[in-house]
Amino acid sequence: MGENYPSGTYHNHTTWSDGVYTPEQLVERAIQLGFTEVGITDHYLTLKGGINCVKSEQIADYISMIDQLRKKYLNTKILSSLEIDVSMFNLDRNNLPFDKLNKLDYVLFEYVDEQDVSLWAKTEMRRGKMLQIIQDVKRELEQTNKPEELESAIVKYIQEREDIQQALRDFEQTSGVLNLEDIIKMRKSLTCKVGLAHPNMENLIKIYGAEDLAKFLSENDIFVDVCGSARNSKKDYTDNKRGFVLNAENLSEEFNDAARSYGVKFSPSSDTHKDNERDSMKDTLNATQLIQINDWAFQEF
Repeated sequence: MGENYPSGTYHNHTTWSDGVYTPEQLVERAIQLGFTEVGITDHYLTLKGGINCVKSEQIADYISMIDQLRKKYLNTKILSSLEIDVSMFNLDRNNLPFDKLNKLDYVLFEYVDEQDVSLWAKTEMRRGKMLQIIQDVKRELEQTNKPEELESAIVKYIQEREDIQQALRDFEQTSGVLNLEDIIKMRKSLTCKVGLAHPNMENLIKIYGAEDLAKFLSENDIFVDVCGSARNSKKDYTDNKRGFVLNAENLSEEFNDAARSYGVKFSPSSDTHKDNERDSMKDTLNATQLIQINDWAFQEF
């Protein structure tokens, strides 16, 4: 690796959320692979897939755990971070505990401007809301209706209850994912470093334009998490050696030039969960190499 590129991997999950490694095992794995810097970035509050996540009241303990690891691994730079879901899976995405988050080294915002995720989240959340309503109504009606009549009674009850229908209409009006402009507003309340977790760069360029995107990121000191593994990549059947293309790979020269000109920062990662062929920590090196090839600025921690 080049002199200006620390040997680090900055997006990794542990058993505090949906990773298979304990925090200590994760650090040991990073050391085994030759990394001298490792970021622990477990999921903050999310309902996605029913996974474990770090809740607001757990952030202090989470940071304390990482502080203990720092005392044990003096030759490894261990960084504290959380990945923040900005879709409807995070019901508190518009009410983040900035005072607690600012005690971290950095935060990563996930799903920024990704409307396909918004549709998925909304579908899953609506299904959950309907199931909750049905269960509540069932408990109310099963005492006064025969079992064979219960289903039709529930449907009729829900259709006739205006308050339930209004609650569903209100839910449908709920906005989906937060966009980059929302993140820029939040940035003013965050004193820790801020990045976009494995963003869909082509989508962001399409929305904001190559130069404006680079300008927004640079002016608001928001870095780009470049995932080097297959987990957040696109299939590439022409590349038999690797088999996938990174989300930050093969971008327009207009953006690459603008990113260099404005000094946009990038950090390499693998988004490690299980450390298998889909999200192998060693694939962080694919991202590091891409940053070097494009002569992009490296995010320092």
